Order: sequence, then structure tokens, then C-alpha cells
Amino acid sequence: MMDSGLRDTECLHLKRSDIINFTTDTKPKNYKLSIQIQGKSKSRTCIPNPSIIHPLQVLHAEQNPKADDYLFTYKNGNRVSSFSEQMNEALKDANLTTDYRGVKRTCYSFKNYYITKALNNGLNIHLLARNTGTSVSMIEKHYSHVSLEQHRDSLIPEHLRI
Repeated sequence: MMDSGLRDTECLHLKRSDIINFTTDTKPKNYKLSIQIQGKSKSRTCIPNPSIIHPLQVLHAEQNPKADDYLFTYKNGNRVSSFSEQMNEALKDANLTTDYRGVKRTCYSFKNYYITKALNNGLNIHLLARNTGTSVSMIEKHYSHVSLEQHRDSLIPEHLRI
């Protein structure tokens, strides 16, 4: 989730057939991975970061996949219904249950991280909104303040810089 911008609920509903241009090649030459998201009322295509290729390959290798299988299943083949229990346990073990403000972290924190990182890297807010299924106004309201410090040089004309 951290490098895809997907909501945990979207990941829970992913089927193998939703992963487009997936490769089991360990050194993909032309990264063109896409994920088709089926939402409640609309669908979209997501372009995730290449870093998710290896975890997808591990999932593929550990299971006997069919195209209509859910992506996240237990070893017995049953579909994962929630990531919360495993996430809460992992966060507790890593002593990361809350962020720097004392706010409890959840699976949705990965989407927050993805959006914040993308903004800090200068990704166009309109492309980011389309890729994550979030409105521009929602991103501006909740996330865009974090990227301001990163763009200090762009805000100050060159002749005024000390």
C-alpha cells in the first residue's frame, strides 16, 4: 500500500486480474505495471511505484494463482478480510503505533505517506489526485502544507536568496 497510493479497502478487493502488465521477471526492463481499481461507484487505473513489483512477485511465488483469485489471501486460500490486526501488531512491535502528533496509525497511513511523498517529490497534484482516487481539494486540505518547506527555493526569487 505504501508505494501504490491505494486504500486498504481497495487492496482487499484486488484480484490478480486487476494487476495489468505484471511480470515475474526479476529484472523488468520496461516497467508498465498498472492496477485496475474497482470502487463502489467508479473504477480507475492506478500507476504504482516500481518498488511493489518484488512484493507482488513474492505473493505470486507463494500461491498457486488464478486470474480471478483475490490478491491477498491466507495460505489456505481464504481471502484476507482486514489488514488491521496484522498492521496493529507490526506497529506495536516497531513502537510506531502513533505518529509524531500522537495520532494512531492505521492502514490508511500508507496512503497518507504515499501522497505526502509524491507532493514532496513535486508530482503534479492533479495527476496525484487521479492516481489515488482522491480529489485535488482533499489533497490541498490535508496534505499540501507538508511540501511547502521542500519548495522554499521556488518561492523565493533567486536575486533575493542569501
